Amino acid sequence: IFWGYEHYKIAGIMRRAQGLPSFLKSPLYALKSKDNRWGKLTYLKKSDPICFYLGIRGLFNPTKIAETLGTQEEDVWRYIRELNEANGLREGRFTPLPLLSFLEIKFYLLNQLLKDADMMSMHHGIELRTPFLDYKFVEYVAALPEKFKSRPAPSLGKKTRKPFFAAMARNIVPDEIIFRGKKRGFTLPFELWLDGEREKNDNWSRLWALEVMRRFLK
Repeated sequence: IFWGYEHYKIAGIMRRAQGLPSFLKSPLYALKSKDNRWGKLTYLKKSDPICFYLGIRGLFNPTKIAETLGTQEEDVWRYIRELNEANGLREGRFTPLPLLSFLEIKFYLLNQLLKDADMMSMHHGIELRTPFLDYKFVEYVAALPEKFKSRPAPSLGKKTRKPFFAAMARNIVPDEIIFRGKKRGFTLPFELWLDGEREKNDNWSRLWALEVMRRFLK
């Protein structure tokens, strides 16, 4: 909710790329055969919000998804259209940063972060709480003007991630934490578990997603 992830920096670029004329986006069609991080840019040939999000967060391009599920690529695009409609997502409803924040909460936070945190903490008998997700607090932060969350806070004196949150916590949290360069989250050891299973340049999250799907369909 504080827009601290690196990909918030490219949200505007990705959204503008979606709005380009079709003839300028033609190189994106060639990426459908790329089963890597560049392949997901294929989503940007469509201008809807879900494709914007998948261009940033997606693990597989539509061609790979269709191949993995044994279906047609058009089925994948049709599901994306239905997902937009089911969530009331219309083109032009949000500017890029609030749109990305909404989609992060709707999909990544709900389906990934909270699920993983709950599963791992309960496995070890830990009661995990997320105070910054109190609905009143989330609604308050979401309603703030973009400038408070995307621009450096003058009171801090220098640039940092999550400027609004950093300024709010300045007198509580030590400066070495507020101004540390790399964002650190509640990392789970999936990469370590899969280290012996993946090729040199393969992304562990893609392997994990395929394994979860394989077990689900078993």
